[in-house]
Amino acid sequence: AGKLLKNIKIWQFLNKHEFFNSQKKLESLCLYPLLNPNVKSLILSIKNMDNLYSLNDVFSRTYSDLDLFNQITDFLKNEKNIKINEEID
Repeated sequence: AGKLLKNIKIWQFLNKHEFFNSQKKLESLCLYPLLNPNVKSLILSIKNMDNLYSLNDVFSRTYSDLDLFNQITDFLKNEKNIKINEEID
């Protein structure tokens, strides 16, 4: 998630989709894997109660959309300037 948070091209791509254009970056990163109907849970680190309440609101708006999940995944694979395997600075 940290690698995706820092990439402007990813946010430009995601903001084209109605599902993400009203979301904050953290919310988008949490919701993206849940678009895949085979993903049933996530492991997250929670810093404080405000963070927990915020994420609870986010997860109440999830739904499955395999086509959107695949579009995002294909974009990440095909975009040459996005290097997911690099270390975070």
